[in-house]
Amino acid sequence: IIGGLLLAGGNGLLAIAEQTVPSGIAALIIATLPLWVAILGRVFFGAALYISVVQHPAALEAGVPFAARFFGPMYRRASVLQVAAAILGTIAAALAWYRGAGVAWLFGAMLLFAVIPFTLVAIMPVNRQLLAPGRDPDSTDTESLLRRWASLHAVRTALSGFAFVLFAVAMHGS
Repeated sequence: IIGGLLLAGGNGLLAIAEQTVPSGIAALIIATLPLWVAILGRVFFGAALYISVVQHPAALEAGVPFAARFFGPMYRRASVLQVAAAILGTIAAALAWYRGAGVAWLFGAMLLFAVIPFTLVAIMPVNRQLLAPGRDPDSTDTESLLRRWASLHAVRTALSGFAFVLFAVAMHGS
């Protein structure tokens, strides 16, 4: 699947882009691809780390009812940024690997991509419960759900952190 997407997306879109974009600009975009991958990986990791280490613990410290009320608006805003960074970072890293940047980019792409199915399978059921209409922010299961979410989110943070380290090492080596 990824190979087909890379072939169609990488070479196909480049061929289409070169119809309207000067080849020098296209070459510049392709040449700076590893930089964009590192930036997108850092954006995801930075946001995830901030949420795991600062934002979510601070919300819980302010009280479970506050954390429960805060979760919905935080989730709506953070999910857009993190989904975009994960998808674009994965595609860009896989494309960098496909274009010959080295195997570290492929491993980083796989780690960054892993947050997507992990989120869908492990975190989304907890999100749905926390975001359910009528959820009582004072209930005891709300606190356990928020703490479970924090543990699961820490896994996403670790995966994206490992991906970012791979990207940084690969950039330094090139």
